Amino acid sequence: MEAVLQWLGDNWGNLASAAGLFVTFVGLGIAIWQLGKTKKAAEAAREAAEQAGLAIRDSFVKTPSGPVGAFWLFQMTPYVAR
Repeated sequence: MEAVLQWLGDNWGNLASAAGLFVTFVGLGIAIWQLGKTKKAAEAAREAAEQAGLAIRDSFVKTPSGPVGAFWLFQMTPYVAR
C-alpha cells in the first residue's frame, strides 16, 4: 500500500494532466452534441415560421370580387381629400 501511495505522490502531476485531458475531451463532446441540438431547434423554428407565414397568407381568402383581408379593410377606409 505504501508503494502505491509513493507512486501516486511521484506521478500526481501526470495523473492530473491526464485527467484534465479527459475532461477536455468530454467537454468537447458535450459541446458538439449541444450544437446538434441547437441546429435541430433552429430548423424546427424556421419550419414553424414558414408554416405561420403560409397560414397568414392563406387567411386572405380570395373571392370572386377580389381578396378579402387587410387590403380589403384598407379599401374601406374613407378617403380624405387634401
